[in-house]
Amino acid sequence: MRGARMSPWERGVLVAIMSGAISTLSLAQPGAFVSDVHGSWRSEADPRSVFMITRGAGARSVRIVTAGAFEAVGFAEGPTVVALIRPTPVNGSSWAQHGSVVRLQRTSEDTMSIAFARELQGEPTKEDRWFRLASKSTETQIPAPVAPRTPGLGEYQYVEELPEALERVPPVYSAEMREKRLEGTVVVQALGGRQGEVVDVKVTKSIPGLDDAAVAAVRRWKFKPALSEGKPVAVWVAVPVKFSFH
Repeated sequence: MRGARMSPWERGVLVAIMSGAISTLSLAQPGAFVSDVHGSWRSEADPRSVFMITRGAGARSVRIVTAGAFEAVGFAEGPTVVALIRPTPVNGSSWAQHGSVVRLQRTSEDTMSIAFARELQGEPTKEDRWFRLASKSTETQIPAPVAPRTPGLGEYQYVEELPEALERVPPVYSAEMREKRLEGTVVVQALGGRQGEVVDVKVTKSIPGLDDAAVAAVRRWKFKPALSEGKPVAVWVAVPVKFSFH
């Protein structure tokens, strides 16, 4: 490809792959596999991850990226690409932690099998399948990631940091409640959102006449979001709301 130059990193990748992992390069149709896989692909293991595959500097060169988390450069061998993950700060994601080598094997027009390894000839540390999202005519467009799924009440959600209440709004204790001398503790489950807002509230321990006031108060709370893999996630948290007429 006239005018295209490989970076020192790409030249190093080529040397490493040619000497270590690829011994029978198919040169009959250089770049054919690269053209076929151009576009956007979604991970089966993590549907939130969308990978963009584009041509690199050389005829068989491939770049694999996903927004802010992963970058690799590799070269095609027939229906296979072997790529090395670029050692940059953006590769702090869970994907890059599976190794420094990625192997892509075309299995059909719209699917590929993926294997991560720590060495060029090493055993896989993680395997996955990718599914094509965009046609070749739209290969320059990266689809918007799928919005993270909101957990249902009682559903387990792994977090590294629990949510923290930053703003606690007390319930309104109305004259009618005082007249009826209603008191006690209503327990609700609040769904803390990724922005710290309360998305939903469910009463899990009810006191008739106090539930609505408890829900209305907790809906106005603000949280520091829970974190999973360093990213904010929505989780349910139990909130006791105490009422006393004294």
